[in-house]
Amino acid sequence: TKLIGTWYTKSISMDQSGVWKTDTTRATWIWYKILQKKAIQDDWYANTSPDKLEDATSMGTNIRIFNEEEQKWYMGWIDTFNYKLQSFTATEGGGKLTMEGHNAQGRPVRIVFSNVTENSFDWAQQWTFNDGQTWIDVAKIWGYRWNK
Repeated sequence: TKLIGTWYTKSISMDQSGVWKTDTTRATWIWYKILQKKAIQDDWYANTSPDKLEDATSMGTNIRIFNEEEQKWYMGWIDTFNYKLQSFTATEGGGKLTMEGHNAQGRPVRIVFSNVTENSFDWAQQWTFNDGQTWIDVAKIWGYRWNK
């Protein structure tokens, strides 16, 4: 996958009233193969750069494995701000990877990776308020490959 490696990211999110916050969160996101290269683990470190991981204010990790027979990814996410396991499945199509599951509060969530290149990607977390008929972006991440 093109995402293997170290990424520097910036993100924004929507507040409770539906207005995009003006501040951005910077983070480091590191992707690598595990389980004899049959799965991928990625570690997310908030508010730090790749050369200062020890300064992270919160962290999370995800394990992803592709089921060849079903042509879908299965993944589990845990972090130091929710302290709960979140499970997702994902499919690829139309140049996007779309993850579906529930967040730590039980809300249906969709996460979409798009515009993935060797050196950048876009990420959006989406929520639905009408049982999946429509989805709106509530958080966005832009990733840039770390080349130091």
